[in-house]
Amino acid sequence: MLRNFLVALLLLLSAVSADAAARFWVGGTGTWDASDQTHWSSTTGPGNAPQTVPGVGDTVTFDANSGGGTVTVNATINVTSITMGAFGGTLDFSANDNNVTVSTFSGTGTGTRTLNMGDGTWTVTAVTGTVWDNGTTTNETLNANASTLLFSAVPTGNRTINLGAKTYNNVTVTNAAMQPFSIDFVNGGAWTIANLTFTNVQQSRWPNSTTLTITGSFVWNG
Repeated sequence: MLRNFLVALLLLLSAVSADAAARFWVGGTGTWDASDQTHWSSTTGPGNAPQTVPGVGDTVTFDANSGGGTVTVNATINVTSITMGAFGGTLDFSANDNNVTVSTFSGTGTGTRTLNMGDGTWTVTAVTGTVWDNGTTTNETLNANASTLLFSAVPTGNRTINLGAKTYNNVTVTNAAMQPFSIDFVNGGAWTIANLTFTNVQQSRWPNSTTLTITGSFVWNG
């Protein structure tokens, strides 16, 4: 009985793993919605398009082969990761103010890129490691709009948040219970947050030679 259960569990996990896919945006200007497959490839460049729209478990990349122009998001996004450091266009969540759930986000790079975060909530769920990486902001325009950047997880280790020398709206770190793992904020020198909130965060570390400006409130609960 137990053996049959374990076999079934392994088969299920294999199926989930097999369903996870890499998705690369191609074709420049377009709409990222729940059905349009024409702008998605399984490799960088348009050679393997069209592919299914990325979903839970998939990685999403905007790179130098994605084309320029504006990608307008018109769906609630739930993927493993978004990477856009080499992108040469605009990724726009502000047209529809979508909510986004990712394990990790990376905007670090030198592509002439713009991220409009919109007014939705960006939920970052990775439990350890660098969960938001915006370390190299060369040629990057980041518009936080009225977004909330929520780091929500049951951590298994220290988490690093690299916001870069940019301005953000609401940044919230929330743990279900008090955890011993630290939140490490790093960046290229100076950044601004409108409102910063910690809940059940036991320790936060900030590097030397850093200037953080909080224009609204700093609340530390728990």
